[in-house]
Amino acid sequence: MVNQQIFALILIIFAGYLAKKIKIVDDSWVSILNNFAFYIAFPSLVFFNLITSDLKSLFQSNFFVLNLFSIIIFIFFVYFLCSLMKLKKEEMAIFTIACVFGNVAYLGIPIGQIVGGKEGEIVATLISVLYLLLVLTFGIFLLEYTSSQEKRIKNFFMNILKLPLFWSILLGIFFSFLKIPLPEFLVSSIKMLSQTASPVALFAMGIFICECFLREKILLTFLLTFLKMIVFPAFIFLVFHFCYNNVKDLAFTISILQASMPLAVTNFVLAKKYNFSPNLISNAIFLSTLFAVGEIFLLVNFLT
Repeated sequence: MVNQQIFALILIIFAGYLAKKIKIVDDSWVSILNNFAFYIAFPSLVFFNLITSDLKSLFQSNFFVLNLFSIIIFIFFVYFLCSLMKLKKEEMAIFTIACVFGNVAYLGIPIGQIVGGKEGEIVATLISVLYLLLVLTFGIFLLEYTSSQEKRIKNFFMNILKLPLFWSILLGIFFSFLKIPLPEFLVSSIKMLSQTASPVALFAMGIFICECFLREKILLTFLLTFLKMIVFPAFIFLVFHFCYNNVKDLAFTISILQASMPLAVTNFVLAKKYNFSPNLISNAIFLSTLFAVGEIFLLVNFLT
């Protein structure tokens, strides 16, 4: 049953790929669908899962802190590795971000729901929020600093405050901890919007990878994919194995699964915006997505 549900998610990606291949859609759809998912559907998903969960009991576990610790350590490891490889500073910045930032929201959350039901979806949402906060703060700051655009650095925090995702997190935590009830019609509307996040984004991913080909920077592409899909999940697994109080807990399983998600399309959006090796990132998104098809099946069956 679990394998069939995962296969259903992969079919949505394939549907986007096929739609682009037979020219029902074009490249402009990727930006439109991703913007809808990022600015409307995903904030709705985060807010809905936060207000319908018992955050106090979830935060009694140390899985959130362990994920944060592990991600930060791995970021420094990758940055140090890039310096040893003597990559250009632009490549170092985007390479470091891409090595940890997978498709934790649009693919990771439905995988969490498949594995653990409503609780699994909530845990996956909290972990995805952590990844996104790190990318939207430290990640973008690193890109801004590397690009040396002082005006952007000054406006950095103002740009964060403009993001609907930022406010959905703050308001979701606020309403959840204070247990403030919302009108049923409003909750229903938010829920319906939240349910569109993954299908829309996965369809957009299918359109995106349709035109990705391994034409240049092949070795770096394979190294990036190897670090993201093998080394990073293995590192998270070791940290949780030795530091987490219950290796059979749902949070342990979903933390590993979230770490093994393929590169998010957002990495390409950032690479394109700053002109930091966009071809490398698009190649790695394509390759890691193909790799993830088998890896997710194996990990779900191994961990559950």
